[in-house]
Amino acid sequence: MTTISFHKRRAKVIGPLGYCMYGPDHSRDELSREHVIPRALGGGLVVLAGSCEDCRKKTHKFETECLARNWKMFRTEHNLEVSGLGHSPTHGTLTVREGRYLVPLIVPLREYPVVLTMPKIFDAPGLFTGSTRPSKWAYVNLYDPQDALARARKHLPAVTGITARYNVFAVFQLLAKIAHGIMVVHFEMDDIEPLLLDIILNEKTDDAWRVIGGGAPISMVSRRLPPIGIGQHFIRCDVLIHRGKFYVVVDICLFPVLPRALLAAPTYRLLAGVATQPPKKRAS
Repeated sequence: MTTISFHKRRAKVIGPLGYCMYGPDHSRDELSREHVIPRALGGGLVVLAGSCEDCRKKTHKFETECLARNWKMFRTEHNLEVSGLGHSPTHGTLTVREGRYLVPLIVPLREYPVVLTMPKIFDAPGLFTGSTRPSKWAYVNLYDPQDALARARKHLPAVTGITARYNVFAVFQLLAKIAHGIMVVHFEMDDIEPLLLDIILNEKTDDAWRVIGGGAPISMVSRRLPPIGIGQHFIRCDVLIHRGKFYVVVDICLFPVLPRALLAAPTYRLLAGVATQPPKKRAS
């Protein structure tokens, strides 16, 4: 078992890898560094010469969806803003419901509702459960929705609700990218079949439930972890045997420490790869 927490001020640099981590047969002409966890989430694990240009563009697309749309104001409030995704805003736009109408509302950052929405998956990955049905999941707002409404009503008293554009499939792709990167960093890939590449590169999320599921709550799996901050995330990498095969399993909890949050951030379990023999650890 390997337990990892990353922070942008304590960057760990790996490599150069010398080939694209998403496919050794991809072009090696313009290999770029790969941040396994995006810098804008405080991630500090960097793989030098680890991504080809085509894969860089594909991963950048869904990372931008998560960082500049899904979680932009949350990152800004907690000082997780970095160059490359625009300047830190002083105001944010809320889309609120007033009667039957949706109304854009400009709110100063200091008065912006604290909102962090995450998908919570209730079932383990389908390959482990043997289920033939997609996992049950739901959106959860980790902060008090009544507080968000109260802040919005300071500017528009008739507000009855707050709506948001949220790309959940981009979140699944981001989780898959992190899990795949962790596997590549820790294991020699010669005998491992990657299981997440279709989700990362080809946007095939219809069967994502087979390899992405819910994990044990953070309080149950990390009692010995040192104190960490907003810009850190919990990641655990294991090899588990299931029906005679060796699975690289990566548990991920983004934002495990959230001041004033009502709910704990969900933990995800991803099956990053499978092998017929124990995977070999990569030399450090």
